[in-house]
Formats: sequence, C-alpha cells, structure tokens
Amino acid sequence: MYKTILFSLVLFLTIVHTNSNPPATDVFEALRYVCKGKFQGGLCPYAIAYDIATQLAGNWHDRDGATGLWSDGGPAIWWPSGVGLWAFAEFFNTMGGRATDKLYLATRWAAIETAKKQNNYVHTKFTDDQAWWANGALRLEQYIRSIGDATQELINAAQAVINDNVAHETEECGGGLYWYYGKSPPSTTDKTTISNVLTIYTMATMYSFTHDPTLLQGGAHGGAIDIYNWLVSTDLLNNQTGYQRDTLDTANGQCQLRGGVII
Repeated sequence: MYKTILFSLVLFLTIVHTNSNPPATDVFEALRYVCKGKFQGGLCPYAIAYDIATQLAGNWHDRDGATGLWSDGGPAIWWPSGVGLWAFAEFFNTMGGRATDKLYLATRWAAIETAKKQNNYVHTKFTDDQAWWANGALRLEQYIRSIGDATQELINAAQAVINDNVAHETEECGGGLYWYYGKSPPSTTDKTTISNVLTIYTMATMYSFTHDPTLLQGGAHGGAIDIYNWLVSTDLLNNQTGYQRDTLDTANGQCQLRGGVII
C-alpha cells in the first residue's frame, strides 16, 4: 500500500512541477536534433519559433495567469493576449509534439486562469480587442481538442465576448457592430471593419464547437453571415476585389465611409 501512496505522491509532485515551471532547457537539445545542425543563428525555424514562444511566456504579467496574459498591469486584457494565444496554438500545431509539453501546459493553465476573470477581457468597451481575445481562446481550444483534451473555460470566455459584442450591433446605418461603446473619446459612432470581421470569425469558429445555427444567421442580433452581408452592402468590404475600408461613421445618420482602401 505504501508503494501506491508513494507513487501517487510522486505523480502529484510531477504534475505540479510540470504545470508551474517554465519550459525545460532540454527543449533546445531536442530542437538541435530536429534541426540536424541548423540551429539558432543558422536556418532552423523551430528554434526561432521556440525562442519567440518562450519570450512570450516570460512576459505574462507578474507570471500570473490570473492577472492576465501580456497585460499592461491594468485590469483590461488587450488584444495582445488574444494574438499571443493564437500564436501559441499555431506554434503547438506546427511543432507537432516536439518537446513542447511544459510550454503547452503552462499556456493552457494561464489561458484558463485568465478566462475565469471575464471583466479582464469582456466589457473593455472595445469590441475588436474583445474579439481578438475570443479568437485566441478558441484557436487554442481547437488545438487542445486535437490532442484529446478539452476545456469549458475557454469556450465560455469566447461566448461571453460574442454576447457582449453582438449586444452592440444596431440598425444604425443598416447594421454592424460599434468599435467602441464607452464614453467619448474615442469615437462612439464608428463601426469598423476590424471589429465586425473579428466578430464574424469568432462566431463562425464557435459554430464549429456548438453547431448553433443562430451564430451564422438569424438570432436576436444577427449572425456571422448577416454581419458579412452588411459589410458588403455598405462597401466596407468589396467581395469582388477584397478591398476594405476602415470605418463607417454613423454620426448624425450620415453613414460616411472613412479610411483608405486596405488590400
């Protein structure tokens, strides 16, 4: 019996150690093998990617996922958090299990801890920043599920963002989400391409998890397809050329396009 207890204790300590420590230095040895001599300073993309990933991990605010990923120390988790999670998910996919277990577990833990603090990424009043976070969380969840694991926290976090963003979609100028819904300044009359496109992406990705048809079309505020159709109808997005305009200003009901054409 004591052997069973001892084994359980060792297993527990191993899990705690794995989840709390930074990536092991022997990752570099593994990468040297993968790169077959073309290592850092040479031509190995795996080593470069790992360098970037570990720098990102080292910049977690106070090294505490509960405070937030890559925040400025304030209460809000801005768009870098979402982009960072997205980048990690792509890194894990590309590495295909090459000595990334500890980095994966640390990222998964920090993402979940951040997801528990909804006021850090929902109600920031910037719908594009919120959608960046939601997309990063969902992309990481896709990777997590691809290896046979799953979380509910990241799904819940992304859904909270969707709910908040679409609550600020109005019929002013035919539809679309506002970029910012706090007190002016900045502008509270702008409906931007980036906020709407990122929300479309969030809703479409969430559909792959839940298969809720209202995420695509219909629903209380419209779905991803409805928002896309609005973008095209306003000429914020030209679906023939792919050109985009930056902003539709709804001030005084004028519905004026602003910002140069983006290719």
